[in-house]
Amino acid sequence: MAQGSAAVPSTELLEWPKKDNRRLLHAVYRVGDLDRTIKFYTECFGMKLLRKRDIPEEKYSNAFLGFGPEESHFVMELTYNYGVTSYDIGTGFGHFAIATPDVYKTVEDIRAKGGNITREPGPVKGGSTIIAFVKDPDGYVFELIQRDSILDPLCQVMLRVGDLDRAVKFYEKALGMKLVKKVDRPEYKYSIAMMGYAEEHETTVLELTYNYGVTEYTKGNAYAQVAISTDDVYKSGKVVEHVIQELGGQVTRKPGPIPGLNTKITSFLDPDGWKTVLVDNEDFLKELGISLRAHILGSRRCGKKEIMGDFDGHGSSNGCTSHDSKLKDETKVKFSEDEEMLIARMFNLVGQRWSLIAGRIPGRTAEEIEKYWRSKHNSPSENDI
Repeated sequence: MAQGSAAVPSTELLEWPKKDNRRLLHAVYRVGDLDRTIKFYTECFGMKLLRKRDIPEEKYSNAFLGFGPEESHFVMELTYNYGVTSYDIGTGFGHFAIATPDVYKTVEDIRAKGGNITREPGPVKGGSTIIAFVKDPDGYVFELIQRDSILDPLCQVMLRVGDLDRAVKFYEKALGMKLVKKVDRPEYKYSIAMMGYAEEHETTVLELTYNYGVTEYTKGNAYAQVAISTDDVYKSGKVVEHVIQELGGQVTRKPGPIPGLNTKITSFLDPDGWKTVLVDNEDFLKELGISLRAHILGSRRCGKKEIMGDFDGHGSSNGCTSHDSKLKDETKVKFSEDEEMLIARMFNLVGQRWSLIAGRIPGRTAEEIEKYWRSKHNSPSENDI
């Protein structure tokens, strides 16, 4: 607990995580053969290799893979340390999850390519959702979840915790996440809590799992962390420090730029020892070679489906389609520059969910925002795609 002499944060500061522009960016973990894992993920899961870099002076390589561009999708950051061919995954890490419209077909495709199916397709225990489990070459488990509507196939990271209520409070207070679903299964002696920045089917979530009576797990040295975006690393860091005093955890890196890269980050462990890195939004986009304003106001002019290009088979991979400039002049609803920026940021997080966006902009209706967006960007509705 905080000492009596510690400064009490303002209400405004404590509310910052809920107002911040946050999104789960990527999961970081270590693999024993980078090319082997890339081959498995691209051929069996259908991911795309987004970028790859080698840092020989520090004796490691990275590869980023996912189902869409990093500026709008959750992706995997694989790390290969020279000469290290295997890692201990531990008992705490659970699995990653991929949503697919047909689990049975996906499993057969993976099996045909030599994949290791550890749980055959079928309904989840106590429910009707079709799932299966696959193990990658390094031993990481992937759950396949059948869903009709999919925004980002990489939909979950499951971690085991020793106190579910404490973990939920930590992610709510320190990271501004909301509890999107909680399920208790006493017949199977476990409970889960889904934490995220939108509803479960609209975003990537953390699935926190508590197994009755188990308070500690081994972390191993394979899984590393998740990264989350923020508009202010320093303000976010102050909130994290306060919540750690209350609920436990540890700051592992004070807010500031990474030497040589200048990307501002802060990192910390939650009460169960799981690591999170908060990354400055603008710096992250600079790493990708994208300016913040171009990302918010320019690159979205074709709508989320078209931005994905050949990642999902929709839209043109050569860029935005041309449109009549007259249409942009016919907008009757006027928005301030601040409102435009906020709409674009929210669109980046939740896509064409106008009611969710309207909830963040006082005095604006979902219909007004949708009309504004379509007239300004000539974006088709979801029913038109």
